[in-house]
Amino acid sequence: MTALRPEIQELLRKKAELGLPGPGDAPVDELRRNGLPDIQATGPGEEVGLVQDIFIPGPTAYIPVRIVNPLVKTNSSAMVFFHGGGWVLSSVDHYNPVLQSLANKTGAVVIAPNYQKAPEHKFPIPFDDCYATLEWVFSHADELGIDPRKVGVAGDSAGGNLSAAVALKNRDEGSYPLSYQILVYPCCDDQFDTESGNKYAEGFGLTKRGMEYFVSEYVTQANRHNPLAFPIHAKTLAGVAPALVITSEYDVLRDVGTHYAVKLREDGVSVQHIHYEDAHHGALMIAGISDITDAMHLEIAAKIKLLTK
Repeated sequence: MTALRPEIQELLRKKAELGLPGPGDAPVDELRRNGLPDIQATGPGEEVGLVQDIFIPGPTAYIPVRIVNPLVKTNSSAMVFFHGGGWVLSSVDHYNPVLQSLANKTGAVVIAPNYQKAPEHKFPIPFDDCYATLEWVFSHADELGIDPRKVGVAGDSAGGNLSAAVALKNRDEGSYPLSYQILVYPCCDDQFDTESGNKYAEGFGLTKRGMEYFVSEYVTQANRHNPLAFPIHAKTLAGVAPALVITSEYDVLRDVGTHYAVKLREDGVSVQHIHYEDAHHGALMIAGISDITDAMHLEIAAKIKLLTK
């Protein structure tokens, strides 16, 4: 098996030395304070074109949305991006470097909602905010300068879960068909008693205990098998948007993401699965210390350009 990249090992070592409590070991407000962006790891980001922070109406509240135009807009497509953080942590501010990089590499407009977080706002509220953002993008295509037939969704971890769930609902109710869904180490299942869940349960950033905590904060027991909470429980995924699924080896969610890619393929969905043998959960946003982030973003951009040309 390929070893975890040295720069990622060093990042994990430094974080472990801080001795900060993990998810489930401290109140949520403390976890949020401890989880401020690490600019050294994420990198400073890139110069982009116009950036707008607006509010759009949602089912239960106005939703803050960041719209990032690339430095050079080369096409009429749009990516609706849902950030990770276990449905509990993080924000679009944490993901600025990712949004900027993806906008520039795709040449497309990136729209990212700062959806409401659990546990204050449990499922379906975060999901509803994300779906409302997609519907808003479709209905405001002209002012965004995009083609509503060239819109896709993307996200990592909990954001990958939200992307898959949004794609599932859009199949049944959407104004337009989605062009793609990009699922980066997605959490599409609520069970982590897998080979990777046990093998990488501790010591690689995201822990098995952490994932169990996030799930318990996001959903009530009654919703654990709702397909819009965890899309693996859908009767069929047939008809959802073409997918790119990205997994990392050193990740509790490796097998969950792989299983979802298999289910997509078995249900007749066009799916590409890319596995990074030397990466961990979080590799999408460590451009400040590793070139693996740039490689991931380029793979994503290539897939999007292929599906929206």
